[in-house]
Parts: sequence; C-alpha cells; structure tokens
Amino acid sequence: MTMRERILISKREAAEILSVSVRTIDNLIVQEKIPTRKIGRRVLIPRDLLERFVKDLNQAREDS
Repeated sequence: MTMRERILISKREAAEILSVSVRTIDNLIVQEKIPTRKIGRRVLIPRDLLERFVKDLNQAREDS
C-alpha cells in the first residue's frame, strides 16, 4: 500500500508530501490548520484533510 492509498499518514509523511519540514507540520497542527487523529501515542493526519488543506491554500492564493 502506498502513501497515496493510506487513509492516515504520519507527520513525517505529510512533510514529505508538502515538501516542508516536520517542524512546519507541527506548527500547522498547533495553529489548527491541519487536523490530526491520535491513535495510541501516534499523531496521524487524515490524508483527505491534508489534501483539503492544500486545496484551500491554493484557492486562497487564487482569490488574492
């Protein structure tokens, strides 16, 4: 199963997808721009919500 097919991804995987650092992902989570789900001790990001974040970001840039 590839990252694209998985429902939940790690912060590291999200950082790789967005080409940013894990610290940037942490900051976006703290700012509540990227929602997470906690399973055990793992903090995971729903792939569809990460994609929505990127789509909203692109839409905001087009509207500016």
